[in-house]
Amino acid sequence: MLNFYNQELQTRAKEYIEKIKNDSKKLDKENQKFIEDIFLTKKNETYYSYGGYLGSALTQELETKKDVKFNDIFPKSIYPALKLLMGEKFFKIFIEISKNITNYPFSSGCNRRMVRSKNYFNYINPLFNLLGNFVNLYFLNIDIITIIKREYEKGVYGIDNPYYIAYEIDNGNQKVIDLTYNNMKAIFISNNKELVELTGKLLLAAKLQEGVRQQICENMDGGLQENFEYMFKIIYDEGRKIVDYLVQNELKRGDSPTKYSELLHGIKRIEGIDYLVQILQALGKETLDRAAYYWEEMILKNLCLVIY
Repeated sequence: MLNFYNQELQTRAKEYIEKIKNDSKKLDKENQKFIEDIFLTKKNETYYSYGGYLGSALTQELETKKDVKFNDIFPKSIYPALKLLMGEKFFKIFIEISKNITNYPFSSGCNRRMVRSKNYFNYINPLFNLLGNFVNLYFLNIDIITIIKREYEKGVYGIDNPYYIAYEIDNGNQKVIDLTYNNMKAIFISNNKELVELTGKLLLAAKLQEGVRQQICENMDGGLQENFEYMFKIIYDEGRKIVDYLVQNELKRGDSPTKYSELLHGIKRIEGIDYLVQILQALGKETLDRAAYYWEEMILKNLCLVIY
């Protein structure tokens, strides 16, 4: 939040923070305390980024509470402080997104899991990240189109916001829809079924274009459950066709390797060991030395022991 690699922006941000602190004096004590805590950078010899201390303090305060609600984290009484931080427009969007954030997984990064929760305690970090993002957008005076086109100043990083993009998609912003066909994560978070279906068609059309397929598959688990299930069914149905085709052709081909032979190890990951056993049995013992076309030699030796 308000931390930039552009020296001019960093100087302006410090001035902006001082202005917010001064303007907060017009608010009640609770809102003043919220502004003070969100910009607190040191407490008990521990250093924090903006928003870090408040997020950490709320996590400790609410960790023993059952069924944490959004209002436990951001009660309506501190809405004036939120509006001061991000302006009326972004405040409304922040509240709207926050109402629906439990529909999405609360973990992120390479270790993320497709786990959702109605307990807002699990969403404290995502909510504070979202808050910081909207504070940055308000300070920089950046709109959604500028974000998508990446037409903002140098030294500005981390302002991409798939939840904001999804919000605009769900509210029928045609310019955003036209610009976000490749923003897979936002599509899967949104409720726009047309874009989800279009992504499914793109996945089928991509075939051997690894980059496209990877982008789709890496993002499909980060949004709504129904969007994931839609994409998963496409992958499963197509995979089923491929598995059947590979197996039937391998059973017929005899000793001549085909271009699909090296892909047979993938069948084991989809169908289990039985399919490979069936193939090896049909081929016969004399063909079992073709390890390069199937899988590692050790796996073949183990299969031989099972079969013979």
